[in-house]
Amino acid sequence: MVLSSKALLRDLHAPLRYNVCPQRQHRRGDTMRFLIFVWITLAVAAAVSAWFAMQPSRRGTAKFWITVCAVLLVAFAVSFVMLGGSTEKTLLSIALYFLNWGMAAGGAAICAGAIAGLALALAFKR
Repeated sequence: MVLSSKALLRDLHAPLRYNVCPQRQHRRGDTMRFLIFVWITLAVAAAVSAWFAMQPSRRGTAKFWITVCAVLLVAFAVSFVMLGGSTEKTLLSIALYFLNWGMAAGGAAICAGAIAGLALALAFKR
């Protein structure tokens, strides 16, 4: 029996056409949607908690924490630029690597939410 080239190619690609494990099938964007949801949830939770934690008599403390969060966000941005430009393995580059992914995982969301919550509290709480 002689197989044609079309039949041979069809048989070679057969495992790619059939789903081996249908329970584990999911769409491509599900993981990214979940991570975006977690990031937004962290930012909103930080904003709401900063709003409720801010007391009108402690305006200086609120400004201090806004500055701290802004400095952390700037350090995060600068470390991304520095890591992208060098491949050198120094103690600083390793520390910046951990800062990058720690901030990407949640630190940036918490800082942005805290800045938003404290700024709104400074504007509206008297």
